[in-house]
Amino acid sequence: MKIPKLWLASCALAIAWAAPALAQNTGAAAPAPPADRVQTSLKVQVVISKYKGDTRLSSVPFSLTVTTNDRKSLVQSGTQVLIPMVTTEGKTVGPVYKDVGTHIECSANGLDANHYKLNLLVEDSTLAAEDQAATSLLSSAPSRIRSFRSEQVVVLTPGETTQYTTAEDRQSGEQVRVSVSIASLSTTVTK
Repeated sequence: MKIPKLWLASCALAIAWAAPALAQNTGAAAPAPPADRVQTSLKVQVVISKYKGDTRLSSVPFSLTVTTNDRKSLVQSGTQVLIPMVTTEGKTVGPVYKDVGTHIECSANGLDANHYKLNLLVEDSTLAAEDQAATSLLSSAPSRIRSFRSEQVVVLTPGETTQYTTAEDRQSGEQVRVSVSIASLSTTVTK
């Protein structure tokens, strides 16, 4: 008896296609229900301190509320400074306004019941001290803007404070120190 080749190929294809579906129904465990989603609201405090040697020049605290396992939170504070016209390579540009101040972004993930991983971005810019008087008089002398940027991951427990980064300005010798602390505000469990 001769069996047409087309019929054999069709049967083989149907068996190959149905076999994985049949295997899943025979003894395969039901999928696990989705895990509960835990979100904790944290109060994050960032303090930017500036030192000249051992003398503290300034210390500015910033607070923001961050919810774990959610989008980032941010706080921004500053002003715009007039930068007068500047001629570079034959092209005149300006006047231009430049943002000067502080920008902080933070997101958090719960590692366990008492440890949190913070993804922290801190940017701070100020007019150089010797340029502040000239800028306030709106002179045509260009201002120097000192800037600091740090993007790091920090693991903390509620109530813990750490000085997580330090940087020194090569021209002025001024040192920027950034510390961060967290406090737990509330926890929500969603299914």
